[in-house]
Amino acid sequence: MGYYSFVAFSRHPVTIADPLILLGKGINTFTALTDDVDELVELLSDEGVDVREVHALDQLEAVPIAEGLLLPGEAADAMLSLPDGSTSE
Repeated sequence: MGYYSFVAFSRHPVTIADPLILLGKGINTFTALTDDVDELVELLSDEGVDVREVHALDQLEAVPIAEGLLLPGEAADAMLSLPDGSTSE
């Protein structure tokens, strides 16, 4: 089973039961687990959806927490902390 992200354009709302996908009118971005991505793209196309991008997400490496985005109050603490987690104060 593969994990994919999609960018798709729909001229009208679309509902697909398996995998559960609900699309609104216009550009939609969503993720889905599927055994056959080509079959899912064909199913979306049959519903009148223009699939513009498909990206496989399975082979991506996890982003370590220290390298992720910080909340506003967390930036100073992260910049001031030493590798062992202590601060210079």
